[in-house]
Amino acid sequence: MTHTGRIKVIYIDPPYNTGNKDWVYNDDFGCPDDRYPQSTWLEWLYQRLMLARDLLTEDGVVLVSISDDNRSKLDLLMEEVFPGMRKGSFVWRSRIGGNDAGDCYFSVNHEHVLVYGGPKFRFGGNRKALAHYSNSDNDPRGDWFADNLTVSVKYTDKRAGNAYYPLHDPKTGIWYPCNPNGVWRFGSKHFLKKGQKLKKASMEDLIADNKVIFPVGERTAVWNTMDELLDAIDRRDVPFRGGVPVLRQGLPNLEFWVGKTVGWGSPKYRRHKSELKSEFSPVSSWVRTKVDEHGAEVGLIELSSLMGEEGTTLLNKMFGEKVFDYPKPLSLMTDLLKQVASDGDIVLDFFAGSGTTGHALLALNAEDGDDRRFILVSSREKTGEDPNRNLCRDVCAARIRKVIGGFNGTEGLGGDFAYLRAERIALEDIAYDFTPEQIWVSILAMHDLPIVPLDTGRVVNAAITDDRVAVAYCNKFTQEAEDMLRRLAADHSVFVYTWTPGLVVDAFRGSNSIEVRAVPDEFMKRFHA
Repeated sequence: MTHTGRIKVIYIDPPYNTGNKDWVYNDDFGCPDDRYPQSTWLEWLYQRLMLARDLLTEDGVVLVSISDDNRSKLDLLMEEVFPGMRKGSFVWRSRIGGNDAGDCYFSVNHEHVLVYGGPKFRFGGNRKALAHYSNSDNDPRGDWFADNLTVSVKYTDKRAGNAYYPLHDPKTGIWYPCNPNGVWRFGSKHFLKKGQKLKKASMEDLIADNKVIFPVGERTAVWNTMDELLDAIDRRDVPFRGGVPVLRQGLPNLEFWVGKTVGWGSPKYRRHKSELKSEFSPVSSWVRTKVDEHGAEVGLIELSSLMGEEGTTLLNKMFGEKVFDYPKPLSLMTDLLKQVASDGDIVLDFFAGSGTTGHALLALNAEDGDDRRFILVSSREKTGEDPNRNLCRDVCAARIRKVIGGFNGTEGLGGDFAYLRAERIALEDIAYDFTPEQIWVSILAMHDLPIVPLDTGRVVNAAITDDRVAVAYCNKFTQEAEDMLRRLAADHSVFVYTWTPGLVVDAFRGSNSIEVRAVPDEFMKRFHA
C-alpha cells in the first residue's frame, strides 16, 4: 500500500530448508506426503516474493542468500517470480572447513547470493584508476596511454580475418611482424581479400591519425637472402612477443621479410581517455575472503568479506552472549549494499534476523554521509518452550539501538529508526479496528515522511515535507482543529485525513490550500488495490 514501486533494494536471508527445527527460524518445510520434498518451502517463499516484486523500483534489485544445497531450486523459483531479471550470483566463503565432509569427503564452504534486477538496474562499480593516462606530447584530444595493438587470437583462427599482416611505419620504413598468437586489433586496407570490407577504421587510417605509436631507438635487422632469414630463425635471433618468435619456419609468406628492415619493438595503440565506455570497473561475482593472499583481479571490483564467524563474534561483543545463530558477516553486507544502494534509497529486508542489514546501512551512511533508509521485518520467533521470546525486539531492534548509540566502548554511528508492530486487520473491519495511531503511521508512510508517534493530546497532528506541503490527521473536527488547519494552510498546501470529511470541506469551501481525504475510505482503496 505505502511502498509500491519505491524499494530500491530487497535483501533477504531466508531459511535454507535444511531440516533444522531447533534453529531460530523453523527451517524444516518438508512434508513427507509431498511428491517433491521442497514444494512446501518453495511455495512459502513464492508467496512472499510475489508480494515483494511489486515494491521494486525500475532500477531495483533483489538479493537472496542461499546455501549450495538449494541454490538451483531457488534460482528456478526466482526465474518464475522475476522473469528475465536474472543478473547472476555472488559466491562467498562462509567458513574455512567443516566436519560434514560426508561419504565423498567434500565440505561445502561457500554460500551464494542470487541477484535479480530491474531493467534499469546496474551495480555501482568503482571508479577506475586513471593515473596511467597522461598527455606527454600535448595531444589536443586529451590524455592517453599506450595500449596493446593486438588481440589474443591466433592467426589460424577464423576470427582473425585479415588481421595477420606485416605492419609498416611510413616515417621510418621499418616493418613489424605480426604475432602469430595475437593478431593486430585492426585490419589493413592493403591486405583485404577480394570482396572484403572493414567494419571499423583501418590500420592505415589510424596511423594517419597518429593513433599508432611506433617504437623509437629499437634494434632493427635486414636479411638480404632467404638463407640469412632461416639462419636467424634457427639461432632464434628474431623478434619475440610473449616469449614466442614472431618469425619462424612454417608461417606463411616468410619470403616477404627478405630485404625488409625489421623492427624488434612492439607498436602500441594510442588509447585516449575519451574512448572509455565507462569510468567505472564492473563488479566480480567472486567475493574475496579478506584473508586471501591474492589481490583483486585487474579490471574488476571484487567485494571482500570475512567469514561467517565475524557475524557471531560481533553479536557476542554487542550482547555479551550468544543471541543468534549464523548471522551474516557485517563486512559482506556492507560491501554488497555499497554496490546497490545510494543516497535516498530504501532497502527492505523481510527476514531481518539479527539486523545485520540495518547495521551495514548505518555504517555506510556514517562513512559517506548519504541517507540510505531501511525497513527491517522480523517475527517474534516465540516457541512453546519460550513463549516470551521476541527476536525482533530483543535482538534486531536492540542491535540497531546499540549501533546508533554505541556499545561497550564502541562509538555510536548516529541515525534513528522507528519500531513498529504489525497487526492483521480484515478489510471489512478497517472502519472499526483501524486505530488513530495506525492511521497516523500509515499517513506518514504514504507520504514518505519520518515515522513519529501520534500525539493523542492534539486535535490535529501534522507533518511538513520539504516542498511546503503538509499532511494532517484530524481525528475529531472542532473549532480548535479548524483554527490549527487554517494556520497550517496559510503557508502550505495541506492534505487533511479525517473521519468527518464533509465538515472539513464545508469549513474550507473555496480554499485552494486544503485537500480533504476521507478516513477510512482512502485507506480501503489503497489496501484493496
